[in-house]
Amino acid sequence: MFSSSLFLLVMTVLLRPVKAARATGFRISSHSPAPLRAPSPNIQSSHVLNLSRKTRAYAGSASYLKAIRQNYQVQGVYSFTPLTSEFDGQEFITSIGVGSNTFQVLVDTGSSDTWLAETGFQCLDQYSGVAEPEDYCMLGPTYDISGTFRAISNENFNITYGDGEFLTGTFGLEEVSIGGITVISQQIAVVNSAAWNGDGISSGLLGLAFPSLTSAYAGTDPNVDSGSNKIEYNPIFTNMYEEGNVPPLFSLAIERGSFGGYLALGGLPPVIFDSVFASSPIQILTMQNVAGSGMTGEYSFYAITIGGLVYNGSQSTKFSQGNWPSLLAAPKKPSQMQVIVDSGTTLIYLPTGIANAVNALFNPPAVFDNYKGAYTVACTAAVPSLGIEIGGVTFYINPVDMILAAGDGTCITGVDDAGLLEECHRRLRCWGKSDEACCTGLLRERGLRWQTN
Repeated sequence: MFSSSLFLLVMTVLLRPVKAARATGFRISSHSPAPLRAPSPNIQSSHVLNLSRKTRAYAGSASYLKAIRQNYQVQGVYSFTPLTSEFDGQEFITSIGVGSNTFQVLVDTGSSDTWLAETGFQCLDQYSGVAEPEDYCMLGPTYDISGTFRAISNENFNITYGDGEFLTGTFGLEEVSIGGITVISQQIAVVNSAAWNGDGISSGLLGLAFPSLTSAYAGTDPNVDSGSNKIEYNPIFTNMYEEGNVPPLFSLAIERGSFGGYLALGGLPPVIFDSVFASSPIQILTMQNVAGSGMTGEYSFYAITIGGLVYNGSQSTKFSQGNWPSLLAAPKKPSQMQVIVDSGTTLIYLPTGIANAVNALFNPPAVFDNYKGAYTVACTAAVPSLGIEIGGVTFYINPVDMILAAGDGTCITGVDDAGLLEECHRRLRCWGKSDEACCTGLLRERGLRWQTN
């Protein structure tokens, strides 16, 4: 094990299998393919970056909305860098070199694009879409196109994150350095329009997920982007291991406090740990829309199946498996499910029945707030015990992470509802619409209807 002040997460990036045949209809499935290579050894990396901690307003899921935006129906160590954790440990920042300059960026295992805001970008209000001054988006120093940047023609960047933040821009090839490793011709996005809720320090984002989650589209008009004109490319870490710079492995050691921990590329960070790790295979998610397009037979998110959740009453909590990705076998516990590991997501998102059950265990109980899209709770409430079983080992959530400041003098819990109603509440691009108008379309897709209490 590692120091009690640290949480160590090791991600083995599997090589990409052949794409499966496409089929029609809304569906999502998962499977664990046979390994394509032996596991990388658990050795300390020389490529380590420090993580640091900064303050940023509450943000929700960093990746889930992207699938919805593209009309997918979801049912159901060679180098290290220091990380800065954002908003009481909820997000992490590190530094990267782009061209001849260095930028602070968010570290996100739930998305794949690396992007920077361009000097002179247009800032938009996330809720109204109205143009605002640049400082409204609270991004750090902006990127000036450098002499080493080579623009990619007829291709645009278009992404919406799970909390409703969205970006558009262009692509180019640039020299990017992280933790002492340089990729000479790395595709990056240059953002020229952003609805972003920043921290005043980070200038962009470093995406560490698989190529299938990249957000490049053919053409120059983001308004016509869809799954049919999506273009896949290699994110920076994929290029690093395919070029032989590091093994296909990276790890995060997350520490509480202003020093956020480490990001190690190709191995483990410089922390004390045991040689035995709890592990779970990364699974392929296959998502398809009505036309049969979508992610098919490729690694995308860092998806795993947990053994279950441990809390008071966890053996009796029920929820609809039909609304969630099918497990590889019949669940052994009522709370066994497939989840996504995402360093850019603040909260733990669980099915409605489980989220309600856990939040009812706070004393006094937490109450779901439609406006916040989260469960509000007394900041001094007694916290329930919550454990997550991974690879046969139960990891208990630190009580400190079960109650978070909402930024307005109130508090929310660390466990949120990932069910259908909460999903539409996170669709923050329903500008000027009521909750009913925002949610009705999504509910209709699922054969449900809105009912006013």
